[in-house]
Amino acid sequence: MKKYKSQSKINKNKKIILLLVAIVLVAIISFIALHKTGKISLFSQNNTTESNTEDKEAQTTSNTPTAQAEYSEGDEREPGNTVHENRGSSAINDTQGNIPSGISTNQPISSNSGEITVYSPVKESLLRSGQVVAGASTLPRVTYRVIDNVSGMIAMGELSVVNGKFSGTIDFDTSSQDGRLDIFATRPDGSEYSVIEVPIRFR
Repeated sequence: MKKYKSQSKINKNKKIILLLVAIVLVAIISFIALHKTGKISLFSQNNTTESNTEDKEAQTTSNTPTAQAEYSEGDEREPGNTVHENRGSSAINDTQGNIPSGISTNQPISSNSGEITVYSPVKESLLRSGQVVAGASTLPRVTYRVIDNVSGMIAMGELSVVNGKFSGTIDFDTSSQDGRLDIFATRPDGSEYSVIEVPIRFR
């Protein structure tokens, strides 16, 4: 009788162990299945949060189309100051301070420093090709710049000062009617001073 009870107890313990093993196996299988379906992750909650944050940061909220998506090669771009067919042109031929006797000195335009004075052309005058640009200066040379209202700067150069005078004949080809002649001095670093701006009209 005692032997029978002992055997019954052993059988009962085996059943409990088998039941526990079965429960553990079911739990393991369920865990693996959930992990494969993505419903559970082996990574920590912190890592998951960081990953979600990075994903959100990588997304854009802009409704503007990207430049890359709309990019097309298009026409070849030209560099600045490219000479176009309709761009004006001009030059002043240095005549070494030989001012014609017909040039009036009654309406001189002087720089604030007094280092440069322009006799011709006068402000708002009608300028023709071949007309004389003339003046006086205490400097060894002056710089000129011709600007029209269509193309911008169309000429720049220097005129020598001989015996205190500078002169030259201007030629131009422009579709503009208005512009400006600048006479000034330049320092070695390229900066400008004693600037005189003479508004002109082209004919």
